[in-house]
Amino acid sequence: MHIIPLGMHVFVQKHFLIPLGYQIDYHVRALMKLGISPNDVVIAFSPSESNEEARSRSEKAFQELQELLGKLGIKDVRRVVVAVNDPITAISTIVDNVARVMSQSQGEVIISFSGGIRALGIYMLMAYILLNKLLKINSRFYVVAENLDTVIELTELLNVLRIPDITETELSILSYLAKTGGCLSAADISEYVGKDTSTVNRQLGNLEEEGFVRVRRGRARCFEVTNAGKLLYLTMASRMGRQNLLNTQ
Repeated sequence: MHIIPLGMHVFVQKHFLIPLGYQIDYHVRALMKLGISPNDVVIAFSPSESNEEARSRSEKAFQELQELLGKLGIKDVRRVVVAVNDPITAISTIVDNVARVMSQSQGEVIISFSGGIRALGIYMLMAYILLNKLLKINSRFYVVAENLDTVIELTELLNVLRIPDITETELSILSYLAKTGGCLSAADISEYVGKDTSTVNRQLGNLEEEGFVRVRRGRARCFEVTNAGKLLYLTMASRMGRQNLLNTQ
């Protein structure tokens, strides 16, 4: 057992996630308001840009962010480009990057909804729910008002947003539907997961009720994964990858 001497300060590294916009001074003041310190990490998520001028502006904004934070002694500042026009890919990118960082670090994640692209802020909110509920990564979510006078923590309130428990069989079903990308019969799915059809039909009913699969009815019923189901599957895959990394350390 490791015993920490009385009076010894225990340092907890914080990883700040921000949606990167062009008002860099505002982002820096917001981070200072949230208590950032020199040993902390900043991960700035910026949108993928479709033209050279916008890409140049985004890169310049990140360089300015690095310079301003560097003056405060904060050296570990990273940028992740996110495809904002593809919500599933965007949210998965955020979750995967945070999971990868936290598999190699102790500490907590602080998400600062402080300006930047609105879509990115929403994606970061959804990523927070997945990180906290499914990946069990210690995270907090803050909204910083534009005047910087008000900081609102939503961590506790967001507990009302529930992610249902999912069985291994249900995850296998989502995995199969996501990988095939088609509409499959219960018999096909039953053969893949190695369960009888009645069990699979029951699991499919649960997944449909939660909005993770949809039923198409024609000559025969078939099932396909929804966008929510794809996102849940990708997050669970990230969780398994993170666990594998932790087990090898």
